[in-house]
Amino acid sequence: MKAQREKRASDRHKLEARIVCAYFNRNQYCRAKMLNYCEGGLYFRSKFAFKPGASIFIRTEEFSQGTSDSSLRNGYRTITLAEVKRCEELSGAKFYKYGIGVRYYQPY
Repeated sequence: MKAQREKRASDRHKLEARIVCAYFNRNQYCRAKMLNYCEGGLYFRSKFAFKPGASIFIRTEEFSQGTSDSSLRNGYRTITLAEVKRCEELSGAKFYKYGIGVRYYQPY
């Protein structure tokens, strides 16, 4: 059986970080856990689902350099706007019930 190829254009970098997420221009937010990022976006886990296609605001609160696969690279953003590309319910998860992949909006 062939291994499934990833569809991303840039390399993924492992980094665990505590982040804050909210729908753009909304007052309600949630804390979440980022697991990795790349030049085009990031993946995080959340207690709450975000709808695919939605614009969300993401801000890093704290990251652990010890969980990084190397020094920070292109694509790491401490504050950003992104589009939700996928949101999947994680089976068996107790705290963070959703896995969410987002693509950054480009700054131009």
